Amino acid sequence: MRRLTAFWSILGPGILLAATSVGASHLVLAPRAGMLYGPSLLWLILVAHIIKYPAFMLGPRYAVATGENLLSGYARVPGPKRWPLVLFALFSVAQGIGVAVAVVGIAASVLVVTFGDGWLSWWTGLGFSPLAFWGVAIATVSYVLLVVGKYPGMDLVNRVMMLVLAVLTVVAFALKPPPVEAYSGLLVPVVPVGSLVLIAAILGWMPTGIDVSIWHSMWALEKKGRWAKVGGEEKGKLMKTAMLDLKVGYGLSIFLGVVFYLLGTYLSAEGGGPDKAYVAVAIADVYRGILGRWAFPLFMLAAFCAMFSTTYIVMDGFPRSLAAALKEFSPSRRGRPGLWAGPYWALLTVIWLAVIPILIFVPKPMLLVKTAAVLGFLVAPLYYGLNVYCASRFIPEGPFRPSRITLIASWAGAAFMAAASALFLWTMLG
Repeated sequence: MRRLTAFWSILGPGILLAATSVGASHLVLAPRAGMLYGPSLLWLILVAHIIKYPAFMLGPRYAVATGENLLSGYARVPGPKRWPLVLFALFSVAQGIGVAVAVVGIAASVLVVTFGDGWLSWWTGLGFSPLAFWGVAIATVSYVLLVVGKYPGMDLVNRVMMLVLAVLTVVAFALKPPPVEAYSGLLVPVVPVGSLVLIAAILGWMPTGIDVSIWHSMWALEKKGRWAKVGGEEKGKLMKTAMLDLKVGYGLSIFLGVVFYLLGTYLSAEGGGPDKAYVAVAIADVYRGILGRWAFPLFMLAAFCAMFSTTYIVMDGFPRSLAAALKEFSPSRRGRPGLWAGPYWALLTVIWLAVIPILIFVPKPMLLVKTAAVLGFLVAPLYYGLNVYCASRFIPEGPFRPSRITLIASWAGAAFMAAASALFLWTMLG
């Protein structure tokens, strides 16, 4: 059990949020939107972050204020017995497989371009794609790392590479800033023809799926001891430290989202069809043109580390949250500390075994990313509404309860996501 919980003690929840975010949404979806539609959709990066901020903020706030994670709150929502947990468990299985396939596919596409496929003739001769080879390898390595508990050392490398990625991005952006008129996309919302699915995908995964807010409440409980050392053990200080931690990670996500989008406007929309997730590779060419040839391999390494970090956070997060949800159904385990290992290992193994055939027979990472992101977009209103309900009903009156303005903004955000999902379904079905 100690090995299973070691990973959670490595990073603060806000930085874990950033680590989960700086993956497919930033390296693929944002620059692809810039590539296809210029600055027209830049507003969407800010809107997605602003609209979804209350949902993520309520995760650590609820945990610090009540001493329990959001899933315990879901168990007390009125209606058929624990219906939110039933839906959450079902969605965890579906999303766990879908999201893992998508992020593994993007990580694999980076390695395909980096190493080529000439030495994989034995594999391609069997009728399989090079992307499938790397995808199977990445999923298997992630699975083994989680089984043997060796991910803390790997995570240190990934943190360094994420810092390298951020520094490279800032320097490249500073040396070649976009023209002033490019920022008009922040102020004038435009919905270009044919962009609906991409808009839904970005709303679903930028900065990340709202289901991560539930993970965030779990991370917050794991981090209370660390926060106490930083800001003090008094609950008010814990809350202040938790909110600061969230804002740091969220601010990093916004900044990188805008920058990657604008870098995408430098790319040509020709080449790399809709099922080729090589946008991150094209971005690396931009870095090479601005910073020099040395920047290409460094960016590719940092991009892969970001995607690999996202991969094992996803492969760990969905099984962990499913195990926490199932504990609420078990009177003997409810309230007991620690991870329920049985459901965790079961879903982790299912995800690993499902990723392999999907990547072999559907080697289309961009299609997989869009599908997973749209699924996250469609379930977002449910989690958003449940988060607001739990915060408004189960956090006691006092200084830690969200203010009326915060609750109004939260319900407005949930309503926006619900309306956007309904409009998307109406348009697609119509």
